[in-house]
Amino acid sequence: MKKIAVVVLAFALLMMFSAIAPVMAASSKRIPVTFVRASPFLIKGEFWVTEGDTFHSRGWGAGFNSYSVMGTGVSLVGGTSGTYVANVNLKTGVVGEREGSQIWHSHLTFADGTFDGIIIAKGSFAIVSSGSFIGYMSGVDTVVSAIWHGTGAYRGWTLTLDYETQAGVVPSPLMGYLLIP
Repeated sequence: MKKIAVVVLAFALLMMFSAIAPVMAASSKRIPVTFVRASPFLIKGEFWVTEGDTFHSRGWGAGFNSYSVMGTGVSLVGGTSGTYVANVNLKTGVVGEREGSQIWHSHLTFADGTFDGIIIAKGSFAIVSSGSFIGYMSGVDTVVSAIWHGTGAYRGWTLTLDYETQAGVVPSPLMGYLLIP
């Protein structure tokens, strides 16, 4: 009798999950989107070198006065800003390009809400060594991954972006995904 009860219960659970899973899967959308950026700006931060030749920086900021995310049924236009912390091993790579990482705290601002997230860049970086932005790090050959979570009208939405820079060139356009529950 117990075996029959277990089989009936297992069958009932299987039927319940087979009915719920398609509804759950159908309720979210994964929309390919294009990121378009224009009018960049920089904010100066601080940097220092520690024993062992590790270059550190923090408080640097950057963004774009014009930033849009476009896809089928999606048109978000606004701006972006962020700050980063970074570490680079000055003993690696070649002169002008050193291995390291950046972690950005990023904010995308649109009319009906924001997306707040993290951008992680790993690879080789050039460190600006003259002018008014000494210490700024620019990706040369990097792998970049980003994820942002929506607020306001975009609560529950998620934006993702993955790309690689090669010889300091950022691919254009940048392609990612918008996930809407």
